[in-house]
Amino acid sequence: MEKIILKPFTVEMITPVYLAWFHDPDVCKYTENFESVWDINDGICWLNAAQARGDKVFGIFTGTGKHIGNCAIDNMDKKNSHAGMSFLIGNKDYWGRGIAVMAGAQLMRIGFETFCLNKMWIGTLITNFGMIRVAAKLGLLCYSILPQEKYSDGEFVDVVRLSMCRTEYMSRLKETNIDA
Repeated sequence: MEKIILKPFTVEMITPVYLAWFHDPDVCKYTENFESVWDINDGICWLNAAQARGDKVFGIFTGTGKHIGNCAIDNMDKKNSHAGMSFLIGNKDYWGRGIAVMAGAQLMRIGFETFCLNKMWIGTLITNFGMIRVAAKLGLLCYSILPQEKYSDGEFVDVVRLSMCRTEYMSRLKETNIDA
């Protein structure tokens, strides 16, 4: 399995190849960003807004240094000690290789061990079977379904939320003796 590296997202990562991801309907099918990033200035505004919200955005890189996607710890609620995770594998050559699972394991380590969060979660359309598989492989469990929460492809679609609490994360680490 290929090694990936997460690097804090910087303005220098906003390249023409990166911007093209947001104009690809396959890449952005389940995101709220489709065609929202038009040029480098829009990308910089997006990054500044994400950082102002406290989101921790990372570029996903191959071991050889190729930028293939992004991921983030977002929607951080410091008072209640939880945050969401999001993923976008922009380079379709890397789809189906477990990249989001590897990135998710690293995000969970950062969230639980660096930020000492109590819970991490993923929210996605119930029709996003790929992300639901990623969440399951990470050990997240479904804790709620929000009926008709998002409008997608001409209809209202349910959103599923899957999560893991810190105690479960620590227990799994101890049981498996795995380094995420």
